[in-house]
Amino acid sequence: MRNQTSVEKILPSFLKRKGFSKQSISKRPKVVKTWDHDVLCISMDGMTESSKGVINYPRGKYRAKLARYGLIGKLHLSGDMTDDDVAAEIRSIFKGPMNNDLNFPFLYLQPTGCGSKSLTIPSQSSTFKWTPEQVARLCGQAGTIYILAQSDLNITTDSEEVIVETNNVKRRHDINF
Repeated sequence: MRNQTSVEKILPSFLKRKGFSKQSISKRPKVVKTWDHDVLCISMDGMTESSKGVINYPRGKYRAKLARYGLIGKLHLSGDMTDDDVAAEIRSIFKGPMNNDLNFPFLYLQPTGCGSKSLTIPSQSSTFKWTPEQVARLCGQAGTIYILAQSDLNITTDSEEVIVETNNVKRRHDINF
């Protein structure tokens, strides 16, 4: 008589009725997690040394400008991807604005805290590798993964003047890349 597994001991009639066997239970295909997120590329162009620590979420006209330059895309991640696969997928989305460079350097950004309206570059060890699940977690509740491109963009840099009205006081701001 063969050895019975714990499942067979508990539910022998159920397993026989449904056509289960010890072999079919052990050879089920592995389920691979997948994630679909928006990914947004922020440029270092126009950033000052003091603004490199904390970056505000792109909103309003600035976000619309990023979209116009092709710096917002859709990303599909799969749990069986490597860190190099994830980076290659992101680079393929933004190859046009990055002068068709499929090796442009970038950094992942994470929210600075719960309910925060800013992003920061996470500290990491030199041996740390970004798995697809870790990249997907970066988006938090916003649903968007933010990256900071460390190379020049293939866009015309211009300035747009935006008038912001706060407490009936109008202020002019320039939005630069």
